[in-house]
Amino acid sequence: MSDTLVFATFQSGGVRIYDINNPFRPEEVAFFVPPPPRVLVDPRPGIKLITHSADLYVAADGLIYVTDYNGGFYVLEYH
Repeated sequence: MSDTLVFATFQSGGVRIYDINNPFRPEEVAFFVPPPPRVLVDPRPGIKLITHSADLYVAADGLIYVTDYNGGFYVLEYH
């Protein structure tokens, strides 16, 4: 948990972390873009073989759990 950091996913843009200490000038301080998936897991027709980061959860211990529709599950740590 943080009063000054925002953790977000941007689908093919991966995970982005923003410092909002100055709310009028947020600054990206970290990012993670998973590698392109090797196989398509999403069964819907017309889906492209690209990274699709969807959800994240930031635990109290600082670990970040991220799902990707096509690439699986990632566990990250922000320092």
